[in-house]
Amino acid sequence: MGVHANEIGLAYVQDGKLCDTVQFNYSQDLDSSSYPNITRVWPQIKSYFDKVDDILAYNLVVHKTNLKEILAYHGLELPKKKYVCVYYWARAVLGTTSLKSIYEAINTPAIPNHVLSPLILTDSEHQAELIALIALYLQNLPTGTSSLEGTVKSMAPESLVTMEKQTIY
Repeated sequence: MGVHANEIGLAYVQDGKLCDTVQFNYSQDLDSSSYPNITRVWPQIKSYFDKVDDILAYNLVVHKTNLKEILAYHGLELPKKKYVCVYYWARAVLGTTSLKSIYEAINTPAIPNHVLSPLILTDSEHQAELIALIALYLQNLPTGTSSLEGTVKSMAPESLVTMEKQTIY
């Protein structure tokens, strides 16, 4: 999940495979003509949230706070889900949060003309896709500490422990 001033990107993963990516553009203002108001696109966004038990973001605190505040301003609620920060997961498992190092670890070249390059990731849909690739990489590492379940156990209350097969990034 990536939430910015006027867009949210989601990557839907099921059974360990990236199934779908989508970007929603919205306006926080009630009378903007550039994009539909968040209240009009939220049902579509929420339909992705409804399919999953886990929501992941690289900078979870910022993205979750932004989305929660935008929704609250419009009288909407952030769904109660398990939220996991891929930044802390990468730090715990790989010992680094450098996107360049992580890109190299997952064998995604960090070159300026590559669609997943950290130098040109400007839209939230590609950012969400990259976060999904990072999380899938971390999940599939052979160590016991790399799994989402193990990471959530070490970082969160017991109520956040169950790892389901469907996740949004």
